[in-house]
Amino acid sequence: MDPFEYVNPYIAGRPVKGTEMFFGRDGVFSFVQKHLKGRHLNAPIVLYGQRRTGKTSVLYQMQRHLGPRYRCILIDLHGFTPNSVDNLLWDIANSIQRGLQQPKVTLPDRDTFSANPKVVFETTFLDTVWSSLGRAESHRHRPKSSVTCDPPATGRRDSDTRVVCSTGAQM
Repeated sequence: MDPFEYVNPYIAGRPVKGTEMFFGRDGVFSFVQKHLKGRHLNAPIVLYGQRRTGKTSVLYQMQRHLGPRYRCILIDLHGFTPNSVDNLLWDIANSIQRGLQQPKVTLPDRDTFSANPKVVFETTFLDTVWSSLGRAESHRHRPKSSVTCDPPATGRRDSDTRVVCSTGAQM
């Protein structure tokens, strides 16, 4: 048997978006599925590890593994300019709007948003998001969400972190 006959499926480079070159990670998907239910419903799920170990590739595959009950939106902070809470939340809202691809989800007027970004994001924008997903308007039926904007404690780049879910939102 030729040792070069097999191709290593684990590549270093850009994240894997398609399914043809994505292998393994069943334990990660099982962990996420388990922690999106029951007593863990509203707890954040964080994937962490060394750079270039497949965290972003896992996030690109998440919707396929979770099924139609969940909506997965990848928010890549690398292109953001988080020099203010206003800009950070605006960029996150843009990512959510693009990811949902729902005509009902529109961004608020930028001036209105900038005047009180946290309140407008948490109420006006997220109310529109929950409504487009078929959520009841009542706060009692809507997943709790909160926005906390703290800068990273260190500038270290030896490991990366990806937040998978912070609201327990299910369809």
